[in-house]
Amino acid sequence: MNNNKWLTKMAAGALALCSFSSALYAAPHYGEDRRWFLNFIAGGASAVDNDFDSGPQAAFGIGKPFAKHFAWEVLGSYLDLEANSGGAYQRTAIAGGLMMFPRAAFVPERNRIEPYFGVYATLHNIEFANVESQNFGADLAVGLLYRLGRVDIRAELRHQVDEFEITVPGFEDESFQTTAGLVGVRVPMGPAPKPLEADEDFDGVPDRIDKCLNTPIGVAVDIDGCPVDLDGDGIPDFIDKCPNTPK
Repeated sequence: MNNNKWLTKMAAGALALCSFSSALYAAPHYGEDRRWFLNFIAGGASAVDNDFDSGPQAAFGIGKPFAKHFAWEVLGSYLDLEANSGGAYQRTAIAGGLMMFPRAAFVPERNRIEPYFGVYATLHNIEFANVESQNFGADLAVGLLYRLGRVDIRAELRHQVDEFEITVPGFEDESFQTTAGLVGVRVPMGPAPKPLEADEDFDGVPDRIDKCLNTPIGVAVDIDGCPVDLDGDGIPDFIDKCPNTPK
């Protein structure tokens, strides 16, 4: 079945994402959060029409914030609904879209619980009653992120509208709508950003421009955050046993 080909491609994509993610663990950065993130969510979906029962759905993907309130995201998903009349409605889809966070989720002082909304365009492959159709559609999502630290819990309701051009007995509409309840994890890649004025060694120079991090507390530093060396002999004054050495 062609769905198997789609699933194989999605699995290959997941492996590629995992390999790609290993390159995203860089040094900490400061200010707004611009880390890539990976998602895995799963749950159940049901048809808006009465023609179909509920069935399982799962999705995985990748995304990235680009402003305090916004992130883009790409998700691959699979849905399998068993029809009351027999057979199955199998949907494999790729969704790309925009996530909006009303409370500025991507700043260092972010909240533990963050609501969001999502709008997506989809490309889907549908198999039903031995008929296959590929077309475009749309997803709308509303959800919450709950921050645990390295991992966020993600829960959402997703309304999915599929357009197609097939006609079979008992299934003659030109679109089919499902609503899914999904829960899973969102994994930001790399260390969390720090406030712009973070100063872990308390030398008065922000870490983001400090060229000598971890200077002992109380040691005089220059504008770069490095210990002062007034005689220029390469030995900081606080450990120089012969200060004022002639140059």
